[in-house]
Amino acid sequence: MWTPSAGTTPPLPPAGLALALRLWGRMHGLVALEVYGHLGPRSLRPDGLYHAEIRGLIRSLRLLASPGDSTLSTQLAG
Repeated sequence: MWTPSAGTTPPLPPAGLALALRLWGRMHGLVALEVYGHLGPRSLRPDGLYHAEIRGLIRSLRLLASPGDSTLSTQLAG
């Protein structure tokens, strides 16, 4: 059981933990595949694959880019 102490935070609620694990698993998995050479010739542009995955995660969470964030807005449109 978690008890408060200096510099610590309480555990996430179950939904927050599930979301964190989902995000970490998908992005860590993709990066690990690239780092260890498992994407090979399947992806000529791993950066595009990574951006597509980020866009998919953002859309699945129904998050929108900030109005002044043209970089993210452009990437989401791509």
